Amino acid sequence: MIERGENLFRYKIHSAFIQAVSLMVLSVVLALAVNILRPEGLVLPGNWNPSTAAGMQNPGFTVVTLDEAWSLYTSEKILFLDAREPYAYEQGHLPGAINVPVSRVEEHFEQLQAFIGMDVVFVAYCDSPGCPLSYELAGLLKAHGMAPVSILRQGWIGWYEAGFPYEGGSG
Repeated sequence: MIERGENLFRYKIHSAFIQAVSLMVLSVVLALAVNILRPEGLVLPGNWNPSTAAGMQNPGFTVVTLDEAWSLYTSEKILFLDAREPYAYEQGHLPGAINVPVSRVEEHFEQLQAFIGMDVVFVAYCDSPGCPLSYELAGLLKAHGMAPVSILRQGWIGWYEAGFPYEGGSG
């Protein structure tokens, strides 16, 4: 009689373990699917490549270094486009930057079109090299005929850490 009780106990433990593993796998798959569908999905860890990450598939964007951006800024030939949300922009942004969040880019088309034909370079940026928002913004603007748009890959953090001037907040 004890053997039958032990076998029943083992069966229940095995069944509970299989159910728990199945739920975990299903949860991970569902979470990854939701992340892929989100417009501002998280960048997953691993062998990250900016040319293949979400929102960065559009080839043909010129990447501007911090020194090139500074040179353009001092010659007044740059228009920084901050792709971050307003709360981040208010904490600090590159000098003269226009806040153009990817989620509300349509609201800024008319404002940006006023700069087309002027001798300025549009340079999109976001937080850091791992942030896809600048690539997404450049892609959206390019799709609406506002090309070329360059990318400041080092973003706000790179600019701030390099000691360049900024506006708003305390950095």
